[in-house]
Amino acid sequence: MSRSKLFAVLSLVLAVAACGGSTNSYTAEMESEYMSACVEEATLSLDANLDLDADDLDSLAFDYCACTWREVVDEIAVEDFLAEDAAVSTGSDISEDFNDIVNDCAEEVFSAR
Repeated sequence: MSRSKLFAVLSLVLAVAACGGSTNSYTAEMESEYMSACVEEATLSLDANLDLDADDLDSLAFDYCACTWREVVDEIAVEDFLAEDAAVSTGSDISEDFNDIVNDCAEEVFSAR
């Protein structure tokens, strides 16, 4: 599978972040929910598209999700993240800002492998 197709598959990972509520800053609960949903979705996407053993698959999914979370926290205001989550959960595509994070992290994580 081409890297660009894999990036497109992994861009769906942000769509499963279940971070409701209102707050002015990211919380440990938001991070935990995001990482859990992201790792689960990334593992499924990677397993369907790459031939990796379970340990490599888990490690790659975790590294990718940790990168996306770091970038979200660094670049996206909490209210924008929550609005993105709400929009995606109703069927909207992810925004260009989130797509850039997905692509940057996928490139960073996969190029290191």
